[in-house]
Amino acid sequence: MKIQKYSKFLESKYEFSIYDYYDSLRNIRWSDQISEVEFSRNVEHFIGKGQWNLINGHFQKIFDVLETVDIEYINDRLLDIFDEYPYHDVKYAVRSVAYGDFERYDEEPDRRYNGMMSVSKTDTNRKLDIICHFLKNLLNDTIWIRYWSEKKPVRVSDEEKFVTSDEFSIKNFKNLSFDPKLGENWNLTKFLDFKSKFSVEKFLDMYRPSIFIMIGAEKVTKISHNKIKSEFSELLPSILSDLDYEEVIWPWCQKPNNVTKEDEDFDIYDFDLKIILKMK
Repeated sequence: MKIQKYSKFLESKYEFSIYDYYDSLRNIRWSDQISEVEFSRNVEHFIGKGQWNLINGHFQKIFDVLETVDIEYINDRLLDIFDEYPYHDVKYAVRSVAYGDFERYDEEPDRRYNGMMSVSKTDTNRKLDIICHFLKNLLNDTIWIRYWSEKKPVRVSDEEKFVTSDEFSIKNFKNLSFDPKLGENWNLTKFLDFKSKFSVEKFLDMYRPSIFIMIGAEKVTKISHNKIKSEFSELLPSILSDLDYEEVIWPWCQKPNNVTKEDEDFDIYDFDLKIILKMK
């Protein structure tokens, strides 16, 4: 039975498995009104006791940091650069949540975060929407084993599927035992390595408050890499002086094959920059 509405799932949660829970999260839309009480009840059941306070607390801290950012001031400061690129119709700075896949956990900061969610309003609905994104990623990585594009469920017993006690919750994923036959003809090494390193806290650490700056265009319009990097290098200190930040992540730009010298200029088609903010 597929769950079409999250509210139906809430009414009879013990009749549904952790796989149904994942499906219900996928069916949530940003416009859906979901109370924190309903949301927390299912996090406590499937993710584990005490996990709602942990998860909600992390994202509340992110939103508290973002609320202190004067994004209008930052956009005003960037106008001098934006005006240099009149043919680029995508030019903005936004408050955002930077995130990365768990497999990037041990990477350097400039390789950790491969995704971004904008935060125009720091209200409860947007926070729950981002928590939903986090939960889908968390479940997606812990309830299936994958081989290329295929996947199969790793929870086979009723205790595992319906999380009949806290020992079967996601927070205890690292301690769960899985049937070795699940790995027959599959590459089990990556899954077991992930399992040995797993914790909900590490997953949360891959979601950080940030500012995302973008210059791009729908049509193909070239930008001098050296020119725009020089412009940002000159302007950024005036923005960073008002921010409590951890890292500035410059875009990774692949040089064309014909560019061989270290400082030789080349063309790019868009430019994005992340400022990772400190958590308080």
